[in-house]
Amino acid sequence: IYVPNESVETYKQADKWKYSWSKAFQSFTTYMSVTTVFYQTVNTIKDMIQEVTELDSALVELQKVTDLEGASLQKFTQDAYDAAEAVAKTGTEMVQAATEFAKAGYDKSQILQLGELALMYTNIADEEVSAAESAEFMIAQMKAFNIEAEDAIHIIDAVNEVANNFAVSSADIANNLGKS
Repeated sequence: IYVPNESVETYKQADKWKYSWSKAFQSFTTYMSVTTVFYQTVNTIKDMIQEVTELDSALVELQKVTDLEGASLQKFTQDAYDAAEAVAKTGTEMVQAATEFAKAGYDKSQILQLGELALMYTNIADEEVSAAESAEFMIAQMKAFNIEAEDAIHIIDAVNEVANNFAVSSADIANNLGKS
């Protein structure tokens, strides 16, 4: 069978184009994969730096209102991380909540327990609430109703019960209790 030279040349050109596009696509895919991994690594490092910075700031605030330092501060930080993990929060959030309770005059033995309760409230709240805001809400209720630290879970239980059974959110309850 006779095949004209032009057809053979056209076939060779098409084959070269196909090969070129295939190589270009492979190179592009490799570039995108490497770039994605690189930027994910950079963003992870940035997040780690941000977390360390936030923890450092929270610990500085805690030191201002307590006499924790050195080994006792390290132990408190570890206990805070353990307690925060139990309620699916970060150690930084726990330290922030504990700091609010320390500012309100609660002692070192109570601030971790109260901080954990404040973080529990952030989990059940209908709207996003920070650990510090949750602690402030609990402090206000504890002072207003003369509730002791060991009975503070009653605040969370009561707010949750009302929010579950009536057409009101936990944020509405917190805001209106604060106003009243």
